Amino acid sequence: MNCYYFLTQKHKHMKTIFVAAALAVFSFKANAKNPTSPRSVNFKIVQTFEQEFGNVQSVQWDVTANNLVKASFNLEGENVCAFFDEQGYYVASTVCLTEEQLPFKLRNALQNKYKSAQIAEIIELRNGENDGYFILIKEGNTTKLLKGYGDGFLREESYKGLQ
Repeated sequence: MNCYYFLTQKHKHMKTIFVAAALAVFSFKANAKNPTSPRSVNFKIVQTFEQEFGNVQSVQWDVTANNLVKASFNLEGENVCAFFDEQGYYVASTVCLTEEQLPFKLRNALQNKYKSAQIAEIIELRNGENDGYFILIKEGNTTKLLKGYGDGFLREESYKGLQ
């Protein structure tokens, strides 16, 4: 699975941004500006990355369509994507999950409400303030984007262009 990009609470209009971020995860790939080494990435971003995640090996650097810098790497067996703004501030990180890795209450809510749906992708958003899960499901010819939380709360997000 590929992780693309999310925005966080440091930005205005949370619901709009979280939905836009989820759409970005499932719709858009990083744009053509693709730095491939820390040398081509702002020093402040690399410094912040090392403060947040330590000395991680094999980091792939990219720039997203909305000019966030994305670091993709493996950390303790998880495929993680971390995002930084142009000033070098840590924005958020995402982890791709399987259904079995969802919190029990959320997994049950998903199974009960969307029994016939096929899960296409699950992304966990980690930003320390509003952690949650974006779940892309398919029911027949319909694709839906869901936002869920560990307490089992689950809702559909409006999303144009997913069909």
